[in-house]
Amino acid sequence: MLTLPSTYKRKIHVYSPLIKAVAFIGIFALLLTVTSNIFMPKHNIRENGINYFNARGFYGEPNNSIDIIAVGNSDLYSAFSPMVLWKNHGYTSYVSGEARQTVRQAYILLREALTCQSPKLVIFETDSIYEGGLDPMRLNISIANGIQNAFPVVEFHDRWKSLLFEDFTKKPLHTWKSKSKGFGISNKIDPYNGKEYMIPTSEKEEIKLSNLMYLNKIVELCAEKNIPLLFVEMPTSQSWNYARHNAVSEYAKQKNITFLDLNLCRDEIGLNWMTDTRDKGYHMNSSGATKVTVYLGQYISRNYTVPDHRNDSEYSEEWNAELEEYEKKVTLVASRLRENLR
Repeated sequence: MLTLPSTYKRKIHVYSPLIKAVAFIGIFALLLTVTSNIFMPKHNIRENGINYFNARGFYGEPNNSIDIIAVGNSDLYSAFSPMVLWKNHGYTSYVSGEARQTVRQAYILLREALTCQSPKLVIFETDSIYEGGLDPMRLNISIANGIQNAFPVVEFHDRWKSLLFEDFTKKPLHTWKSKSKGFGISNKIDPYNGKEYMIPTSEKEEIKLSNLMYLNKIVELCAEKNIPLLFVEMPTSQSWNYARHNAVSEYAKQKNITFLDLNLCRDEIGLNWMTDTRDKGYHMNSSGATKVTVYLGQYISRNYTVPDHRNDSEYSEEWNAELEEYEKKVTLVASRLRENLR
């Protein structure tokens, strides 16, 4: 009978708690992975518990049909209208924006999008750079989001009440599509009456280390996929300033990335703070978004190679139909708003 020397026995005894802990964590992670596959919603809709389902509508688009993917926070989905871009240039684009989206969340969402789309351009809305970071309140949210991304059962555990047979047998079917391609329609007008916020300075607002790490990951991911990356800052009088502009501009130059700060282009855009914001300058409304998107579309057409699909039958019939629905919805929202204001 084989017996271990006393020295090995002592070592095993010393490391026994560690071995048990590692084994427990491994088994626990395996269980979370298995149950996550069951609890993960099988359709990308709100009713199935998907948060910010609009941001993930790219799953419902035909594979490799979206030529521009944009990621960022609410400034993005309030100011960038893919349907306006389609109408003017025939570009197929999608806005994957989430309220207070951090750089980490933007990276995860972009990585998701690249599993089914092969864009010719990625737009990153830079206001996200100053979301989260090491702020204790936001750090807790970021950690929670990280756990939920790794193990969806944590987010969707309440679905045990409504589990169906298909949850145990089928893979997720992401077939839902956003008619506005992720854009948030709002015709509300709430003017900005404050002072000028883009006052030139040499100061730079530091980018927090955790955000910088994921910003580098976004840059590296686009470089790896050979996709041009454009930094854009949407007009916002409440969360942007020249110190932030300087810091992002310096980073962009270091990485050889184009940075377009639309807060410095307001006259060219034709922006009017009395009519083009829905909440005192925090976000654009549909009027402001149309102006911003027209300007951004012209910039893209001059500086990037993105195909115009308006005469391509594989795209035009569906996108034109969705454009018609979109314009009707914008008109309907405006009509309802006027009625509510009476």
